[in-house]
Order: sequence, then structure tokens, then C-alpha cells
Amino acid sequence: MSRKKMKSNKVCSIVFNSVSRDARVLKEAQSLAQVGYEVTILGIIDEKFSVADETLGNSVRVRRVCFRTYRTFIFSMLKLISLISLIILISLFKDKYATELLIFFQLLVFSGLIYFLRESWKRLSAKRNNDSEVLGKKKAPSWFAKFWMYLRVVPFLRMLWVERPAIVHCHDIQTLPLGVIAKLLLRCKLVYDAHEIYEEVPQVLLENGARLRSFRRIHKFSQAFVDEFITINESIAAWYAEKYPKLPKAIVIMNATPLSPEVQYDGRLHKAAGVEIETNILLYQGGFAEHRGLGFLVKSAEHLPGNWVLVMMGWGAHEGPLKRLADAVNKTAHDSGRGDVVKFIPPAPQSELVMWTAGGAIGVIPYENTGLNHWFCTPNKIWELPNAGLPVLVSPFPELRKSVDIYKNGWLLPESEDLKFIGSLISSLTQKQLKEASENSRKFIEANHWSLYERRLIDLYSKLT
Repeated sequence: MSRKKMKSNKVCSIVFNSVSRDARVLKEAQSLAQVGYEVTILGIIDEKFSVADETLGNSVRVRRVCFRTYRTFIFSMLKLISLISLIILISLFKDKYATELLIFFQLLVFSGLIYFLRESWKRLSAKRNNDSEVLGKKKAPSWFAKFWMYLRVVPFLRMLWVERPAIVHCHDIQTLPLGVIAKLLLRCKLVYDAHEIYEEVPQVLLENGARLRSFRRIHKFSQAFVDEFITINESIAAWYAEKYPKLPKAIVIMNATPLSPEVQYDGRLHKAAGVEIETNILLYQGGFAEHRGLGFLVKSAEHLPGNWVLVMMGWGAHEGPLKRLADAVNKTAHDSGRGDVVKFIPPAPQSELVMWTAGGAIGVIPYENTGLNHWFCTPNKIWELPNAGLPVLVSPFPELRKSVDIYKNGWLLPESEDLKFIGSLISSLTQKQLKEASENSRKFIEANHWSLYERRLIDLYSKLT
């Protein structure tokens, strides 16, 4: 293969997470690698995924940046600059104010150190307790957040300069400015993959407006540089077309999962949750974040029938408050002579997810209507749950309810919270109804799996190369 052809097939996907749990990023990269593209994913090292360079399935390379290393380097440089500045000041004023300047500098450093230690201790304690409220209250000043955002681009640009890709694929808005810089420096093609309506994410809407304004500026500035635009469903595609008309027409590539053969469940979910195999599991899997209706879900578990439990399989900043809420719900259950009705277990590896999900009796997606991002959402769970044969219980939002309306593979939650609704619904279901809904989930996934959308991705890339 010629050098020129290899360069034209070289793709760098960029995402500001550890990559390993991002099903969409992994699926797209693997699909492109299977048809001959040389794919490297650039991500971030975190506490659980610390490998800086690895190859997945002999085809997709993952390179991760360690921001701690760069942060240490940056702070060391700032200290050096401060010291040099002090020396220059002392030399300028000679001996006249040298003592005063030295004392002032020492006081400045000492007070900064005290402040840093105090805030670090607060956040460390909050992190140990998984206290998202404390973690969310104290944030870096906006100028520092912007400063750090610009600095974090540097290690990625260095990697891109070494890789010299023909195509840069930016996942999420946070990576888009980096993609624009790469396009201008490397003369590569730019693909923007919007997983959400970022301006309508609940956390963004509830803030003081800084991130909202930032996201709007990024989109307005970057839209003219994007060569191909991808998003996750028709509703979100229409929103982007109206708000940012200079973006290319969106190619809809949904969060569908690869079709799995029918699973022979081996009991692993029940074992991890510590419940008998005969127990029916209402399963939530995914991130523990605010505004996903998870507090409502945990409180609803108190009203589940006697042979049912709620299993929360996942991770996230909201885990601490949810577990404390679950403790109160479980205590009430104990007082009435029952065992725990809420169980928490860690997330499953993506490669094994279907085997874990298969242990559920019903999968639940209880998102709250807090902005258009949730109203139009189509999370991976819509496919992951039916792929394992589970019927679904979902919020009555336009995109979430489509499979239930068309395939009859589940039920809709009420528009307003009713803690007794889930328990009452489950109590009313017969085994025949559960089986029919499960079979309909299989029909849904057979008609809506990843291979159908993979073709769109490959066709899009063929136009770029």
C-alpha cells in the first residue's frame, strides 16, 4: 500500500473521556477499521483506565492523554515564571524594596497554598462520599476554566501532528475547537459527531449561562469548517438544521447496538446483586446523573411486588446521594419484613454488557423532561435492553416511546411522577404479557441494529476519501 493511500485512510477520533465506556465511539471506530481505515482514538486517562496506548481487537488504536502530567508541568512553569518575575523586580528596585517584595511574595505563596489545601481537602472528602452536591458547588473561576480548556488542547494537537490523519472525527462539542485547529494546521477533513443538544443539557440550562454562551459561540464559529455532520436522530438533526444552518445536512447514525444472538443467561447479574435466581429484576443501567429520574426510580422501589428488586448497574457523580436514598428505602422495606429492594452494582464491560443485561426482567429509562436534550434523547439503552431480550419501561418522550408505540415492546411511564405506578404496573402484568413484550423487543432489535447505521457511516467516509 502506498504512503499516500495510507494517509488518506488515516482517521483520528477525539473524545474527552477514557473511551472504554463510550459505546458509540468504539462502534464507529471498529466499523471503520473493518473496511480498511487506520483508526486511532484519542482520549483521556482516568482513575480506572490508565493505559496510555493500547490496541483494541487488533484494529483500533487508543491513545490517552494524562492531564495530571500536563497540569503538573503547567504549574511548575507558572511557579518558575513567578520566581523569575520576583528576581527581576528585586533587581530593578535593587535593595530598596527587596525585603518587602520578598515578604509579600512569601505571604502570597503561603496564602495560595493554604487556600489550595483547604479546597483540595473539601473536594477530596466530597469525592470519597460521592457527594455530587458539594462537588458541584465549588467550581473553578470561569477565566481559569477557559485557560485550562485552551491548555488541554496542546497534548491532543501534539498527537494529531504526529498522526497526520486525513480525517479528524470530533465526538461532542468540547472537542470541536480542537478539530477546527487541526483542520487548519493539517489540511484534513473534519467530521463533527453531535451526541446531544448541548445547549439543552439540563446541567447547562441550570447554570449561570457561561457554558451555554460558550457552546453557542463554538457552534457558530465552527459550523463553516465542518465537512460532514453526524447526529443521533431526526429530531435532533432538525434542531441543528434550524439553529446552525451553515452545518452540512446531518447524517443520522443512531446509538443502535450490534445485533447479538439470543443470550443464554448464566446468572451473573443475580449473583452480583446478591439475590436468588428466581427474583425478578427491574434493571437500570448507565450513568448515575441528575435529571435522569433516578431518585424517583429508587423511591418507587418501595412499592415493587414482593418477588421484585431494583438493580442499579452503573457509575457516576450522583451515586452517593442515590445510595443514601436507597438506604432509607431499604430500611422501610426491612421494617415491613422484606429484604433490600434496591441493589447497586458496578458497570459491566461493554464487551460483556449483553450477558449482564439479560438477567433483567424489565429495563427502565425514567428520564426527566428537563430541556429538549432529554425530550429528544435516544440513549444507548433503547437498544441495549432489547438486544438482551428485555421489554422496556420508558419516559413518554417522542423518541423514547417510538419502539413501544410501533413494536409494543414495553410500557410508558406517566408524565408526572407517581411513586406507586411502577409497582402497580408490574403487579398487573402476567407472564404471558412479559413474554410477548420480550419477543417484541427481539423484533425491534432485529429491525434496528447497528449494521443498518454502520452503512451510513461508511458511505459518509467514502465521500471524504
